[in-house]
Amino acid sequence: MKTSAPEMLTRRLFRDRYVGACRVDHPLLGSASVSVGSWLAFAHVLTARRGDETSPVDVALRERGVRRRVSMVVPSFGNAMQVARRSDLLAAIPHSCVGNMFAPGHAAANGLQWFELPVSTPAFNVSAIWHPRLDHDAAHRWLRAEALALCLTAYPQDSVSGKRSPSP
Repeated sequence: MKTSAPEMLTRRLFRDRYVGACRVDHPLLGSASVSVGSWLAFAHVLTARRGDETSPVDVALRERGVRRRVSMVVPSFGNAMQVARRSDLLAAIPHSCVGNMFAPGHAAANGLQWFELPVSTPAFNVSAIWHPRLDHDAAHRWLRAEALALCLTAYPQDSVSGKRSPSP
């Protein structure tokens, strides 16, 4: 993750990747696998910060010379999951959003089905970021250690490769 402040400290918590999500009875799920063509036949909900409407999914599509039809832009993956659950819009979300050791089957329990995207996107790090002045603060160190332990338990294997994440 890039930060605008180079003095910030970071620690990788786990690796993640994008997957697709739609409501459990979505017509896209009628075939054995999701093709680029069938995926592009439906409109999409995009998760983006204001003014930043290019995602790794859109970059991968551009490399293939195609574009998806984005009907709605929302500020969070949780919002995208809610929209996908209640409409025919498709969402691209981090694999970590579909469930973990503490909430297995989170997507299904919320009326969503996830699937592998028909385009390849790069894996990404989910990291903790903090200012150096907090680096030696006892309470902040405890919080960072707890967050790391929680992530190592929730995501014991990289959702990218299936291998245990190395210690950051």
